[in-house]
Amino acid sequence: MLQVKWGRDMKEKILIAAMEEFADKGYRGATLRGIAGKIGVTAALVNYHYGSKARLADAVIEAERRAVSVPIVADLNGIVSDLSWRAALKEFIYRVIDVFTSDEVPNRYFAALYRQEAANVSDKVKSLHDTCLMPVYDQLEKLVALGVPAGDQYAPRLWALSLWNLVLAYALKDPHRVGAYIPEGLSPALFRTVAVDFMVDRVLGLLHYVDPQPAKA
Repeated sequence: MLQVKWGRDMKEKILIAAMEEFADKGYRGATLRGIAGKIGVTAALVNYHYGSKARLADAVIEAERRAVSVPIVADLNGIVSDLSWRAALKEFIYRVIDVFTSDEVPNRYFAALYRQEAANVSDKVKSLHDTCLMPVYDQLEKLVALGVPAGDQYAPRLWALSLWNLVLAYALKDPHRVGAYIPEGLSPALFRTVAVDFMVDRVLGLLHYVDPQPAKA
């Protein structure tokens, strides 16, 4: 049985149990009975609090959005205000990785939940992608654009996508990206000190960027 430490009331306990169930089985494979069994209650009680599996899944996605994308997006101005563009870009990537890979609830379920929904192509994967990932990607693209020469409208998206695929491959262990972006056996420590540095330096080099001033949003 799931030992719930986070959550002050039954509704929150059900939500945490649902996160684990969806992360293990995906939306299609999860059941209210399975969710209820994780915390020793009845499916009727789960239904009483959330009304349906679909509404419960929406509540899980909203909890992930608040935990994953909201803190990262909110931190962008603070990151770029006092750092050079290169340092700000690296710090933002580190922040994304740390949030995505945090062992705190509900972050700890996000990667598995995303992989399940992407693999099973449920209708919830678009909602998860649009609410949790795209706001973060949009901020990354804005940050990349700060270092791109004026008039080059395609470069920010090109380099933001390259960095984004690297981050998702590592943070979410996305099987479609891991083989292409993460060398086999690369440890988390080496990823932070080698892979991110390499990617950021590559962007800087190809843009012929000179970074004398703090980045300005």
